Amino acid sequence: RELLKAGVKLGKKAPRDLRIEANRVVGADPRAAVLGLSEAVIAEPKDADGWLSLARALLSIKSDAYTGNERYDVPLNASGAAYLAYERATTPAQKATALNVLHEALKRRAQYRPAIDALKASLAVQDVPALRKVLDELQAQHGFRILDYKADIEAAQPRVCVQFSERLQTGVSEFAKYFTVDGKD
Repeated sequence: RELLKAGVKLGKKAPRDLRIEANRVVGADPRAAVLGLSEAVIAEPKDADGWLSLARALLSIKSDAYTGNERYDVPLNASGAAYLAYERATTPAQKATALNVLHEALKRRAQYRPAIDALKASLAVQDVPALRKVLDELQAQHGFRILDYKADIEAAQPRVCVQFSERLQTGVSEFAKYFTVDGKD
């Protein structure tokens, strides 16, 4: 919010009117919508719908239209706005929607594990079958999985070296209990 304050001057329009106007133009001019919504959330910082609209407007700026640092800044700001919408949400539907938008912003930043977690949390609040399918696809593409493996079957003790997509839990020294071959550890 403080970062927004530095770049936005408050006008005389009511936050609700700013939000309505911005949501009307977001498809045609998302940058103008972002400016109006930024002004609205500065004037009314506890408005979850304002923050959610700001996050959506930021995400509606197409990545091929980014200039300068926007490739980093736009998705980062969308993540922040979606999170603030979640924090200020008063209904389960608002919370679920904010978490879903947060997942979209995190995906745009290639932060797949947090995106998966945000989408799971959204579905825990409000189960939407279409989003469950999105979660399944996201987990299949970017969830925990084996990336590569090498087998050494010529050694006295045959072994397999497995490369996972994420770091394994620290503090665990014996992983044999997690793997079975033909039903045996």
